[in-house]
This record gives sequence, structure tokens and C-alpha cells, in this order.
Amino acid sequence: MREEFSVVKSGEFDLRPCTPADLCKMYGVTRKTILRWLKPFAKEIGQRYGHFYNIAQVEKIVKILGVPGRMLEDED
Repeated sequence: MREEFSVVKSGEFDLRPCTPADLCKMYGVTRKTILRWLKPFAKEIGQRYGHFYNIAQVEKIVKILGVPGRMLEDED
């Protein structure tokens, strides 16, 4: 069963403005991959201003992609 993350706890993940390069490092993928993952949700996430996604946008990205470095296991 997939968990819903209404609030990201600071102990699990530091919520801060991020560039696409920052997201790449956190998720361990290339820039092309992260942008491809985010493209279907572009309207929901909103446009970046400058190089950074703001905190609200990063929170939406984490809700969509999951907390970096954390795998959710399916329960049968």
C-alpha cells in the first residue's frame, strides 16, 4: 500500500528550494530523467522562477515521486 505524505518531516528529508540538478542528486538520476518524470505533472507543479523550484513546488514533487532514497514496499 502506498503512503501519502501530507507533511514532509525534517528528520526524513530537508525541505528547501531546489534546482533540477539538486533533484537529480537526491533521486540519483540524470537531468533528462528528472525532467521527463516531472513533465506529466508540470501544470500541477507550476513554473520555476529562475533556476529553483520553491518550497511548495518541491513538496509537490516529493509527494509525486516519493521521498528520495526511500522505497515503499507493497503489502499483500
